[in-house]
Amino acid sequence: MSDNIPENSTATSEIGRLIEAVRSGGDADAYAGKRHATRFAEGIVLELTTDPARPDRTQTVYMHNMSEGGFAFWSRHRIEMRTSIHVRELAEQPGARPWLPAQVTHCTVGIRGFLIGARFDDPPRAA
Repeated sequence: MSDNIPENSTATSEIGRLIEAVRSGGDADAYAGKRHATRFAEGIVLELTTDPARPDRTQTVYMHNMSEGGFAFWSRHRIEMRTSIHVRELAEQPGARPWLPAQVTHCTVGIRGFLIGARFDDPPRAA
């Protein structure tokens, strides 16, 4: 498997690491009774692409919130539902984090551009 696309165990580990970063850096969700795992984490910067082999097609997006199964982010560009995407936390060293595959489940216009929801292709199982 390519170094850019993690194997399932690596992807699960990286999603877990990202969830912990969101939980420690974000505020508790106001709707905790309905979505017990979601935490707001506005401002975490992500890289997004539809083709990890093409670095020229990467864009920067800003996380809105996250749970074990998925996440929402703000983008300047509309992304159609069911589009396969790859995301990773922006790091100082390019390519330091693996791409995490996901699929867009929601896209609507909001106050900061397009608010897009996505689910991870292979989310970690709740313990």
